[in-house]
Amino acid sequence: MSLKKIILFQLFLFCFSGVFSIGNVDSLRAVLNSTKSETVKIDTYIELSAASEGEGKRRYLNQALKWARKINDPVRLGDIYEKIGDLFYPFELDSASYYYQLSYDTYQYAFNNKEKVAKALNNMGTIYWYKNKLSEALEYYLKALEINKEIGNTKNYAINCLNIAMLYNQLEEYNKALTYLDKMEAADLSEMDIKFMHAAMNTKGIIFYNLKRYDDAKLIHENNLNRAFRIGESYQIGMSLENLGLVFIDLNQPDSAIYYLERALTYSQYRQDYEFAGLYNNIGEANLKRQDYNESQNSYQKALEFGLKSDYKPWLLATYKGLSDVNKATKNYQQSVYFLEKFLEIKDSLLLEEKLSTLEELEAKYQAKQNAAEIQLLKKNEELGKIALEKKAITIEKQSQKQMFFTIGAIILVLLVIVILFAFLAKKKSNRLLEEQKAEIQAQHILLMGKNNEIIHSLNYAKRLQAAILPTQKSFEKHFDSHFVFYLPKSIVSGDFYWLEENNGKIHLAVADCTGHGVPGALVSVVCSNALTRVLYEDNPQNSAAILDLSRDKIVNYFSRNEANINDGMDIALISFSPDIQNGEYKMEFAGANNPLWIMRDGKFLEWKADKQSLGKVWEKKTYTNHKFTAEKGDTLYLFSDGFQDQFGGEKGKKFKSAQLKELLISIHKKPMEQQKKSIQQALEKWQGSLDQIDDICVIGVRI
Repeated sequence: MSLKKIILFQLFLFCFSGVFSIGNVDSLRAVLNSTKSETVKIDTYIELSAASEGEGKRRYLNQALKWARKINDPVRLGDIYEKIGDLFYPFELDSASYYYQLSYDTYQYAFNNKEKVAKALNNMGTIYWYKNKLSEALEYYLKALEINKEIGNTKNYAINCLNIAMLYNQLEEYNKALTYLDKMEAADLSEMDIKFMHAAMNTKGIIFYNLKRYDDAKLIHENNLNRAFRIGESYQIGMSLENLGLVFIDLNQPDSAIYYLERALTYSQYRQDYEFAGLYNNIGEANLKRQDYNESQNSYQKALEFGLKSDYKPWLLATYKGLSDVNKATKNYQQSVYFLEKFLEIKDSLLLEEKLSTLEELEAKYQAKQNAAEIQLLKKNEELGKIALEKKAITIEKQSQKQMFFTIGAIILVLLVIVILFAFLAKKKSNRLLEEQKAEIQAQHILLMGKNNEIIHSLNYAKRLQAAILPTQKSFEKHFDSHFVFYLPKSIVSGDFYWLEENNGKIHLAVADCTGHGVPGALVSVVCSNALTRVLYEDNPQNSAAILDLSRDKIVNYFSRNEANINDGMDIALISFSPDIQNGEYKMEFAGANNPLWIMRDGKFLEWKADKQSLGKVWEKKTYTNHKFTAEKGDTLYLFSDGFQDQFGGEKGKKFKSAQLKELLISIHKKPMEQQKKSIQQALEKWQGSLDQIDDICVIGVRI
């Protein structure tokens, strides 16, 4: 296994920069002291920030923000939010993201300036990329691209195309990346500077490298190295040198690779620790290829030092694998095994962190969404209170007018003047309060809209993460000629999942129903799916029941790591078989936890019952039953969770129930599998009617 680094991309963010003389700063301060115009004060504070360094920048922008909020100027508010975000980028990404989101909300909802909206979208995309949230980053970039295309801003359109191409390369969608590079090159690039063109050609060379078009990649990086020397900055020079070194590694020319990689070291004064780890890893690999084991060992040891300092696990993964390979080549097998174990340890932790950390974050964001709904309710109550107060004020005013008719002479005139004056002052004060409250409500609305969008984006990203643990359509087609998968989460993410693996010539298929649904159910599903996979590949289970027994132990151990009393787990139906193609036999095994296996054979209904015991913490743990049988050609097997049969509906609002599901499958089992899926969906929609779905639903059918 070879893990190599592609040199860092140069992401393009629209940031403000300006140069002011000291004299100009003095004149700006003079303007600030003499003007009474609030808008002039705001603009002057912004210019003073641009002319200042360090804390001065932030201090002046805070003053500008204070005045802009006071007069409720959305145009200037959006610009100020963006400039504060620029101060935090790229070292404090959460703060930068917060202010860029405020600028986007203001541009979008307050005065709909499309050019500024596109600018904010691009900035948000770059922040999410740095946070390694690639799906959200792509969404922001594509929205910015569409707007810039619509308004004809070719310069920003080209920047969007390049950012999208770099992102698709990281997602290993190389043809899509080239498509957006073609779109970029078709635009008017006359306004783009040499740094942009270097980044564009660097990206193109990297994509050709990933497509194994090494000669094309080599030519592009050689030309780009000349462009980097014209720029005269070490970052671009080191970038091109290292990419050339990577190309020569894959061309199996390690001497040339070492030449370029060691030259890259001389242009590395601005590199971070994790970047040094990557460069020394590549030098170690090149030396390993030319069988210079001492130099390879030394380079990998330097990579390990920088990797441990930065705690960048992808590079630690590559370093431990490289050290294992070097020690294996020098027959130092004890050390080789040691480093291989470190490699596997980090690989396991990366897989688990990637699946769990994002979903745990989503649970907190889900709670934030509930809090936002409560805020909305309080706001509505506040508005109703204002209406009641206004009605009461009108009633008091009418009563005062009636009383005036009963006064006489001069007393009537005096009272009339007093009442009118009082009403005028009260109305003026009331109008001012209403305007302030209106401005505050508008600002809160913008914030709530932004937070709601962030929650929806996060849940959609979690859905894509959860989909990554599910089997693909290709894996089903590989093992089953005819099949269908009917998978319908209650919320965006699901507590149900299905599982398909092949190991040691045996095929394993399961449908599982984890405790809960939505975000909590999805968290449990990741743990349970990981337990099944680890048992299959690490513990060598002898049959289906053994898979369930061992998985239960892992799940219970995982949820017992702290003192919290967590009894979560799953119900599951699992089949395992080894197809004998020559004899046309399918020796099957089935084990189930609360969920049975149903088979339709020549119009007959067969059932293998499950053990009445969930996979999780139970009072009295029992070993699961392993059922063995031979499947016949034409048999149709059904595995399912309880979501379909528990759905309420029909004329009396009752559950669908197991017996009705059995009748449905008997009536449709001879149809082609895709038509069966449609029939199941139509039956559910007809039964459910206008009622809400109450649980996640999963039904899988396979035909032998």
